Parts: sequence; structure tokens; C-alpha cells
Amino acid sequence: VLTATRQSLLGIVNRNFVHASALKVGAMTGKPEQIHRLRLAFKRFRYTVEALRPILPGATPRLLTAMNRYQNRMGDIQDLNALSSNVSAVASRQKKIFRPRFRAARDLLLKQRGERVTEFLCSAGELDVFWKQLQTSELKRRLNIIA
Repeated sequence: VLTATRQSLLGIVNRNFVHASALKVGAMTGKPEQIHRLRLAFKRFRYTVEALRPILPGATPRLLTAMNRYQNRMGDIQDLNALSSNVSAVASRQKKIFRPRFRAARDLLLKQRGERVTEFLCSAGELDVFWKQLQTSELKRRLNIIA
């Protein structure tokens, strides 16, 4: 029998997943800002899973490693987005003769970001796989999840 506290904690895991899952729809547009929003929500979900690992039998070390890689893919996109913006800002303050070099660097960063977005979009469905692995029969019963 689950205690009220344990059931409440499992509810938090569920809510964090539902929130991340809802944001995945926007992230599938490939827009870096939407992917970043998903990343923040997924981070909350992942950290909750890690913290509640003792009561989540499906939260295996292998699953947690996969969740970390998923989050890092989104983080790489955010890093490249921020870096390309910073390069653009610096370029605008340079003498005209140097601007083409900065534009070339920015363009390379944007190309890399595009590649990372494509990689992420191909793996975005992993979010649902993580959730399925976490769903033990006890969790399904307590959260009224139909298999």
C-alpha cells in the first residue's frame, strides 16, 4: 500500500512528464526557443526521476544515462544558439573589414545548430520511451494509466 506521501511524489513525476510531453509538440517545429523550453521542462522531469529513484524501479542507471544524453542534445542546441547570437553581437561592433570573418563563424555555428536540431528531432520520441520504462504496474495503477 502506498502512503499518501509516496502517491503524491509519483503524481509529481507524472505532472512533470505531462508538462514536458506537451512542450514536445512545440519543439517538433525545430525552433531553438521551443526546444529550449522542452529542455527546461525535461530537466525538471529528469531530476525528479533521479531524486525519486528509490521508489521508481524503472529508473535504472541505463535509463538515467539515456535521459542525460537526451537533455544534452537539447543543451547543445541552446549553446550553439547562444554562441551564434554572441558572435553576431560582437561582429556588429567590429570594423567592416572584419565582419565577413565573424559572419562566416556565425554561419558555421548556425549550420551546426541546424544539424543538432535535425538529430534531436530524430530522437525526440525517446521522451515517450523513457515514460514507458518508468511505468511499473504499481505506478500505472496509482496514476490510473491504461496500458
